[in-house]
Amino acid sequence: MSASADLAKEKSLLNRADFVRQFPLTVPSKDIVAKAKEQGLDIPSNYVSAVRSKMRTGNGAATPKAKKKVKAAAPSRAPKAHRKVGRPKKVAAPAPAPKAPAAKAVAPRPRLLPAGKGVDREFYQRVLDIGLVRAETLLENVKARAATLR
Repeated sequence: MSASADLAKEKSLLNRADFVRQFPLTVPSKDIVAKAKEQGLDIPSNYVSAVRSKMRTGNGAATPKAKKKVKAAAPSRAPKAHRKVGRPKKVAAPAPAPKAPAAKAVAPRPRLLPAGKGVDREFYQRVLDIGLVRAETLLENVKARAATLR
């Protein structure tokens, strides 16, 4: 093909697209193809659909030299932490702690409480709770009062 034929083909492509864009989207593509034949343009219906698709998505030039709106910059957010997808990797189980050597037999501790029951055992328990020094002080106070009551 010669350069003039290429230029004519390019011009007809521009004319065809402009011809399709001049109709509203509500006009059926069959009607556009029929009107194009009346004007001497050969436009298939799938071409009409392609041009209209670009018009709907904003990729085609709906109006001559249409300027796209520039969106305002979104407020900056902290970057999201990277999340790994899938199963976590297997981690080797920690080595078991070394076993302690067998405990030596220890002599039982002497019993601080008498084997008896009742008041004596309760008295011993109270003395151990408050401490021996404090218990002796309290007993001396009890002895002093008992001496004044006689």
